[in-house]
Order: sequence, then C-alpha cells, then structure tokens
Amino acid sequence: MMVAMDTELWATIRRLFEVEKLSKSAIAARLRIHRDTGRRALASTQGPPADARRPSCAPGKVGPYDGYLRQRLREYPELSAAKLLKEIRRMGYEGGYTILKEHLCPLRPEKPKAFLRIETQPGEFAQVDWANVGTIAIGNATRKLSCFVMVMSYSRMMYAELTLSQCLEDFMAAHVNAFRFFGGVPKKINYDNLKTVVLARLGREIHFQPKFMDFAGSYLFEPIPCTVRAAWEKGKVESSIKYVRSSFLAGRLLLDLAGLRRNLAAWLEGEANVRIHGTTRERPLDRFELERPQL
Repeated sequence: MMVAMDTELWATIRRLFEVEKLSKSAIAARLRIHRDTGRRALASTQGPPADARRPSCAPGKVGPYDGYLRQRLREYPELSAAKLLKEIRRMGYEGGYTILKEHLCPLRPEKPKAFLRIETQPGEFAQVDWANVGTIAIGNATRKLSCFVMVMSYSRMMYAELTLSQCLEDFMAAHVNAFRFFGGVPKKINYDNLKTVVLARLGREIHFQPKFMDFAGSYLFEPIPCTVRAAWEKGKVESSIKYVRSSFLAGRLLLDLAGLRRNLAAWLEGEANVRIHGTTRERPLDRFELERPQL
C-alpha cells in the first residue's frame, strides 16, 4: 500500500534520485515506502501530487492511534512495527501491518547526526544565517535592515545580501540569488532553527516548513537544522557574519540601501573572497575552483 506524501518526503525522494543517484528500488528500501510512492514523487516536479499530500491528522484506521504511536516512538525510537501492532490491536486497531508500517516511517525520530568532520568535501555543505545589522530610512519610514549570509563550507566562498525583512519569500529569494552567485547548489545546507525552515521540534522529530521544503525539493538540496543549543555546528557562517560586521559594516553609515547593496557586492568580489582565509590559509576564490564543479 502506498504511503501518503508530504513536502518533506517528496523533497527527500527527489534529492535521493537526482543528486545521490539512487535507484527507485534503493530509495523505497531506504525510506521504507512503496516504489509507487517514489514514482509519484518523481513524476511531480512542482511539489507533492495534489492528491498525495499527507493531511495533518492521520487518516483511516491508524488515525485514532496516531498520538499513542508518536508518544511511544518518542520514548522508545527502536520499537518495531510488529511490537506496536500488538499494542494497538489490544486497543482495538483493526487495520493491517503494512499500513501501520508505512504510517510509522515518517513518525520515527531521526538518529542524531554526527558532526565529526573537520572539513567537508567540496560542494557538499553550505551554511546559512541572518544577521540583524541595524535600521535604515526608507522614505518617511524606518525599517530594520538584515543581512543574509551563505558560505560554502569547503572553500569559505561567501555570498551576502541586504534585505528589509527575514520573511520566507525574501529568505527563498536570497537563496536563489546565492545559487546564481555560486553557479550551482550545494548538496546540503546547514541552518540554525529558523522558523522559515523548522516549524517545531519535538525531541529529535523535526517538523519542517512545508513551503520551504517545496523550495528545497525544487532545488534538490537537503536542509540540515543544527542540533538545539549546538551553535558550533554553524561556526563557519557565524564567523562570516562577524567578518561582515567588522570588515564591511563597521563605521559605515546606513543611509542609501541601493548604494549599500552595490558596495557589499563589490566588497565580496574585491576583498572577502580574495583574502587569505584565517583557517584554510588560502583564498576562498581559489578553493572554490575545486568546489564549483561539484555543485
């Protein structure tokens, strides 16, 4: 029986097929889904099929037991479907094993991701975050000014952009501008737990922003939220933001937004990406020559 499909599952299937080059059978085995679910996901390039999006409440015979199953898996992530089947059968469940097993797949908490690498491979990872940089007068109004920063983890090649909001639309537009700047898309992007990426976390279970997952599925990258209270996992973008503040923004009057944007672009090209980086001891632009073909 085919599992229902939300944006997260759709995006994961597309990324595994298009980027990781897994076969449809291998994807089905890894995600524990029916191969027809994978075929439906790959046939739809603009998001999950309209009739396949998973409703917020579990449907059918499993639905009344959804809350119980979630709680059990939060407490004991390794519980098997067979064990849970026996438990909910005693509670009155009349459905089958297969539908239960497929229902459990997206409910299981992910295993904690290890961040043990000192360096990532070219094109594998980027990191993204916002910086609040002050206010600026726009006409008769005073607006908050933000700086979006994306840095490639291997080369430290950096893109930065000034915006008047951190809303989802501006967030996604800044990503597109960064991808154009780099000439491609990294396989994975690391984020702090921004509301534009993560709606909620319940233990190790992550509820992603559906519109952002549509976006990630279209551009075939995997969002990787940081572990809670583990800021070191996005240390490269934190360092880049500090560098933007100290080298570009410090002592600069925030008066003309168009001029600031032009100056920031010139600073990226003429200073930030051609300096000798303090960690790699190489210019980001030079290391990026190894990274660009892997995007």
